[in-house]
Amino acid sequence: MRPRLLSPSRDLLPKAELPWGSEDLLRDLELAALLEEMAGGDAQILASLRQAVLSSAAEPDLQAASYRQAVLEDARRCPELITSLYDLANQVIAAERKTFHSVFTEYPSARLHAALEAMDIFVGAFGELRGLADRYLDRLQSEGLCRFLASCTQEFSESYLAELKALLAELAFPAGLFLAAELGTGGYGRYRARKRPRPQGNWLQRKLAKSPGLSFSIDERDEGGANALSELRDRGIERSATLLSHYQDQVLAFFTALRDESAFYLGALRWQRLLEESGAPSCTPLLRPVAERALSFTDLRDAYLLLRLRAGTVPNALAGDGALLVTITGANQGGKSTFLRSVGLAQLLMQAGLPVPATSFSASLAQGVFSHFRREEDAEMRRGKFDEEVARFSQIVDHLAPGSMLLCNESFAATNEREGSLIALQVVHALSERRVRVLFVTHLYEFARQLWAEHDPGVLFLRAERGAEGQRSYRIRPGEPLSTSFGRDLYERIFAVQGTG
Repeated sequence: MRPRLLSPSRDLLPKAELPWGSEDLLRDLELAALLEEMAGGDAQILASLRQAVLSSAAEPDLQAASYRQAVLEDARRCPELITSLYDLANQVIAAERKTFHSVFTEYPSARLHAALEAMDIFVGAFGELRGLADRYLDRLQSEGLCRFLASCTQEFSESYLAELKALLAELAFPAGLFLAAELGTGGYGRYRARKRPRPQGNWLQRKLAKSPGLSFSIDERDEGGANALSELRDRGIERSATLLSHYQDQVLAFFTALRDESAFYLGALRWQRLLEESGAPSCTPLLRPVAERALSFTDLRDAYLLLRLRAGTVPNALAGDGALLVTITGANQGGKSTFLRSVGLAQLLMQAGLPVPATSFSASLAQGVFSHFRREEDAEMRRGKFDEEVARFSQIVDHLAPGSMLLCNESFAATNEREGSLIALQVVHALSERRVRVLFVTHLYEFARQLWAEHDPGVLFLRAERGAEGQRSYRIRPGEPLSTSFGRDLYERIFAVQGTG
C-alpha cells in the first residue's frame, strides 16, 4: 500500500537528485526564496516542495498535475485532515527511531525485538488512520484522497488489527520458544519456530500435561552451552525475524511517503493563505498539452515580488497562444525582468499542480523549463563574461527538447550590439525549428528589429510601457521594438536626485 497523494502511479522522492538546471531556476527566478516562504520554516515541507516543483518542471505530467489540483481542492475544504496526516506520519517516524537499535542487530533475536517494538507503534498508527478515514471520507471528492482513505478503511479493519496484534504477541514468545527440527541440505539440521501445541483435555489434564520429548538444563556457569543454545534460538527465529523486519521496512516507507506527500499539500495551503492575505487574485490554472503551445493569462503577478511586498504588485496580461518566441523590449527598469520571472514562476507552479497568482492562467505544459539569465563577472577571471554566457547556453541547448520552455534575460549582451544580435538571431531561429518556446528579454535592438521585419506569425513582440514624461507603469504591452531603452531617463533621475542633495 502506498499513499499516492501526488500521482496515481508514482511516489515523491524528496532525497532524489534534482534535475539538471534546477540550480539556475532556483537562483534566476528567486524560486528558492519563494519555496522557503511557502514552507514556513519547516525543512521537510521545503524538501517536498522543492522536489515536487523541480521534478515537475523537468518531467511534466498532465495527469499528475490535474490529480494534485483536485487533491488540493479537498485539502482546502479539510485542511485539518492534511495536518493530521502529516503530524501522524512525523510522530510514527520519530517513535520508530527511538525503538531498540543496537550494534547487535545482525543477530535474529535483536532484529526480531526491534521489529516487534516498531510494529507495536505502527499498529496504533494504523488505527488512527482508519479513524481519520471514518471521519473524513464522506466529505472528500478527489481521486487521490478518496482512494487513500478508502484503502485505510479496507486494509486497517478491526479484524485485521486484532489478527496483527495476536500475531505480534505470538512472535514475542511469552511462553518460551518452540522449535521444530528437520534435516536440511547436506544433512545439516534446520530449525524453525513453531506455534506451541496446546495441551488437550480439561484444565486439570492440561495443568498436569508434560511437554512432549526430552528435556535438558544448562548449568549457569556453562558459557559454551548458553552460547550454543542462543545460536540455536537465533537459527530457529531467523525466518520470522527476517520477514518481520522486511514488513517493518515497508511500513516505515509507507509513513515516510505519507509524510513527504502531505508536506507538499501543507506548503500548498500556506501558499494559498499567503495569496489571500496579499489581496492578489489566485486561480487554478487550465492545463494544456505540450503540443498546443498555449500561454495566456490575465492579472498575473510576480509570485516572488508578491511575497516580498505583500501588496502593490503590478499585474500583466498576455494572449500568447501559438507563439514560439516572445520578445520583450523597452525602457530600462520598466518591469521586463519581473514580467519574465512572473511567467516562469507561474509555469513552474502550474506544472506542480499549485495555484497561480492571476485571475486566469492557461498554458501548455513545458517539456522542461530552463533559464539563461545574465551573470556577474567571474571573480576568478577564468574566462570572459561572454565566453561564460555562450558556454552556459551551450549546456542548456544539450538538454532542450521539443516543447521545452527557455527564459532568456539579456542573453548575449556581454558583447557588442552587432555580434550579440547576430548570435541571438541564429539561436532563436534554431530553437524555433526544434519547437522550443523562448521568452527573450533583450536590449539588442538589431536583433529585435530583424525579427520584426520577418513578420513571423509565431513571434510575439512585447514592450515595457513608458509614459510621456519617462514614468514607468511596469506593465508589458504588445508593441514594436524601439531603438532606445531610455537610459537617459535613469541618468536624469539619478543625477537630479544627487543635485537636490
